[in-house]
Amino acid sequence: MFSLYLSTFTLVVIGFDRLCAVRFPMRRIKARMQVHKAVIAAWVLSAVLSAPQRADQSTAPDAHVFSFQGHLELEIDVRLQS
Repeated sequence: MFSLYLSTFTLVVIGFDRLCAVRFPMRRIKARMQVHKAVIAAWVLSAVLSAPQRADQSTAPDAHVFSFQGHLELEIDVRLQS
C-alpha cells in the first residue's frame, strides 16, 4: 500500500511542479526547495496513510507480526504445510 500512495503523490508533485514552471517561469529559483519539501511530504504522508493497514496485518492468522513500540520488530513465522 505504501508504494501505491507514494507513486500517486509523487506524480501529483511532478504535475504541480510542471504547472508552476509553466504558470510562473520566473519563480524557478525557489522551486528547488519547494520540490524537496513536497517530496518529503509525499513520503511522510504515504507512511502515515499506510500505517493502519500494516498494523492490521498482524491480526491475520499466520501473518507477519509488526510492532510499533518505539522501533520496528519483525517476526516471520514460516510453516511448512505437509
